[in-house]
Amino acid sequence: MQALYKLALAPVAETTADGNSYGFRESRSCADAVQAGFNALNKPNSATWILEADITGCYDNISTQWLLDNIPMDKTILRMWLTAGYVENGITYPSRKGTPQGGIISPTLANMTLDGLEEVVHRAVPRRKRVNFVRYADDSVPRRHAQVRSTQCSHAAQKMREGPSEPPCRWRLQTTLSCCGQKPWW
Repeated sequence: MQALYKLALAPVAETTADGNSYGFRESRSCADAVQAGFNALNKPNSATWILEADITGCYDNISTQWLLDNIPMDKTILRMWLTAGYVENGITYPSRKGTPQGGIISPTLANMTLDGLEEVVHRAVPRRKRVNFVRYADDSVPRRHAQVRSTQCSHAAQKMREGPSEPPCRWRLQTTLSCCGQKPWW
């Protein structure tokens, strides 16, 4: 049943998706994300700083109410999937938030929740400082031409937390030299 709803939801998800989102999308792969990252870094005036972000517990912390309000599908069915819970050792545990991991529709729901993150990052950074953004599921790698200030990182993280997903974010800042096997920036 989830597969049928996913097939119906896929065209909507694809047309509203961030341009640089690659995880769990039709006709996109991890190799495409790697290629986008390479393309963003291989020019002489490419970004020299990388901010790697991972949304901790992304699937577990997506707001059920946000999904019900924003995902264009039958709300009764969606609510049943989101609140079905799981069974372990014969005991049923209820779900209070998040999307069911392992469900065939869950990656599509998570991607639809995270769509718009690229725009938030672009708005959080001053326009004169170019940003390249690549997202694979809940992992993102914004690439900057100049060093990212911690206040800008915090601002972007805060904007993400104000949205439909509110888990903490892990951030790692490094230069392109350190990720390419040369001397690390620190």
